[in-house]
Amino acid sequence: MSSPTPPPILGSFRSLAAVAAAWLVAAPLAAGAANFARPLVVSDDRATDGTVAVETGEFALVFSRHFNGGIRDLFDLGFDPGRSDNLATASAGGFYSNGALFDWDFYLGTDGGNVGEFMTTMGHNADPGDLVFDVLENSPARVRILQSGHPRLNNGQGPPGDPFPELDQYTFTSVWTLYPSGKVAIDFTGASDPSAEVVDAGPGGGGKSLNAQGCCGNETIVTASGADFVTAEVWPGDRVSSAAGGWGPNRVVERLDATTLRLEDAVPAGSGLNYEIRRDRIFGQTLSIHNDGDPDLVNQCFDPAVSRWQGGSNGDALWDDVSGDGCGTLYRNGGAPPARDDYVLAHWARDRAFGTALALYEKWLGATAGFYNDVGFTDVSYTQLGRFIYEPAPTIDRHLMAQIGSSASAALPTIDSALAATLIADDYVAPYAEALAGTLATHAGISAFGFNPATAAYEISADCNEAAIRFDGSGGARANATYYSPVVVVDDFSVPDDDVVVERSQDGGATFDVLPASIYNLTGTADEAEVGANRRILQWLNNVPGWATGSSSWAIRLRSTSAPACLQAPAKKAKLDRLNAPVGDDRMTFKSDSFSTLSLGDDPQSDGVVVRLRRDGEEVWSADVAPGTEGWKASKRRFVLRAKGRADGLARLSIDRPAAKARIKLKVQGADLAGAASASALELLFEIGGDRVTFALSCTHQSGKVRC
Repeated sequence: MSSPTPPPILGSFRSLAAVAAAWLVAAPLAAGAANFARPLVVSDDRATDGTVAVETGEFALVFSRHFNGGIRDLFDLGFDPGRSDNLATASAGGFYSNGALFDWDFYLGTDGGNVGEFMTTMGHNADPGDLVFDVLENSPARVRILQSGHPRLNNGQGPPGDPFPELDQYTFTSVWTLYPSGKVAIDFTGASDPSAEVVDAGPGGGGKSLNAQGCCGNETIVTASGADFVTAEVWPGDRVSSAAGGWGPNRVVERLDATTLRLEDAVPAGSGLNYEIRRDRIFGQTLSIHNDGDPDLVNQCFDPAVSRWQGGSNGDALWDDVSGDGCGTLYRNGGAPPARDDYVLAHWARDRAFGTALALYEKWLGATAGFYNDVGFTDVSYTQLGRFIYEPAPTIDRHLMAQIGSSASAALPTIDSALAATLIADDYVAPYAEALAGTLATHAGISAFGFNPATAAYEISADCNEAAIRFDGSGGARANATYYSPVVVVDDFSVPDDDVVVERSQDGGATFDVLPASIYNLTGTADEAEVGANRRILQWLNNVPGWATGSSSWAIRLRSTSAPACLQAPAKKAKLDRLNAPVGDDRMTFKSDSFSTLSLGDDPQSDGVVVRLRRDGEEVWSADVAPGTEGWKASKRRFVLRAKGRADGLARLSIDRPAAKARIKLKVQGADLAGAASASALELLFEIGGDRVTFALSCTHQSGKVRC
């Protein structure tokens, strides 16, 4: 095995001197405990002040329940170790808030003159409202945070007692996955709730009702009896109907006072009318990066301000079309390519060593324009893509990735142009990997090449406790692109920490060297409670260079220093039936062919047994027989477990002792095997101690039955 050599450097994740120093002090880690060369430090203070802080030596992020579960603080610790400049909050005060790395906004209204902006990430609101805010995963390798609730009015100018009202008709969920490299994956979903669309209603007559004069220049005016449109939070763009009056739905253009609305169209005269006000449409939506702008700005759109920031995208790097809105907004409309083809937003400071990229895994084809401002909104600047059309509230399922950058940092990339941001985005939107050992994941949510856009990680299942994944800078649609701190999630890796070796190949997997511990993170058995059983998260903390830098194909391998017994054994037959409804009465029988190389543990009753049924790499059924489980009987020839009433349906298991003709038999009754229905190929795995036997099954299927 040859000695490791320093990797080529592309971009500015680290200075050359920093990388050289890391290699000089790093000792190859042939085996040892979990490794965290650059760990995340998490302070979960939700019980005290409602915050979760995530930081490294390069950056600090604070999520807060009082900011709707979003980011309250963002510090560039490389440039500002004293944390004097919070880039996520208006440093000069004011109501305007922001989403820092990412925000999706929803707008009510009928035009730009009466619009109300509701943000998924905003603050500071004293009442967290209907918010779910939780830490899903917490290890030194990555942290996952759940934020779910309703968008809230951004400027604190809601009705008395409710300055930050919630848009109850719409529920969003964001899952943030943060890595020590400054990479932040964002899984965002949103949907309207028809049951919450009614804003206000009245029975008419002696109850709450509407009155319409229907003449004399007031044909579009309705007044209320017994109603309060301020308290009900009726907003321009809501739609009013009256069955008794025979009109509607009619759009609200203006709320003149607590009992008076001006509608879009004229209505006939009537009094004591029943009515219903619904909010089933929005005026517009934007996705954006928000950061601190001019620190001297206090009075929105009035104070003189100096532009410190510049926003852009891959389609139009420098936006300079002035919108004429009175606040100095720059506008992106049309251009080549149009805004709907943008897949990256860039946001950086001309006089600060800080920048962010926001990459869209799926292009927002509905986008019609872009907006940028850093001289008019209360010391907060933004770069946005938007769509403004009066339409039903959309269902959204999108994946995005933010990247924190700073030229003053030893680890974060420099983001000082749309071009620099596009290179990082290309790495995210064009994944490519090959499995040299093990199998790339194919389960729900996984895109091509085993890539999970929700977490920005490649996923692979180990084979016999070995996984090797190759990164090819010219593979797929990458066009010689660099891999920026790639993350690999390895499943089915049940190896003690002191028996793990991490290796790297620079020749496509022909030869491997031990990887210096200073340039990767790797979770261990102590982290499995957070990241999952028999799972490791491995992050390369440098760039994997593209073809243009002299290496077209690098690989990372994770394996055990010992050689476990992992056999590919012949199957004889398997039968599955009752796979149609109802659920939970399915049956399976399996018998292996004889094989003489069986090296399973001598005593499954003391070692325990795990049985897994898989289809296309995804588990559809499993049974875990713990060590010491009652029901085993041992003879000179075999071990037999007779089970009854198990929740997993395992009824009988027979395992021959190692011999010239060893066999395994299995019987399952009353299980849920629906995931195997219509399968043409299945895989059955038996694990005892550190040993595994795998049976590949070729199957036919018909009417709720599978024969293999």
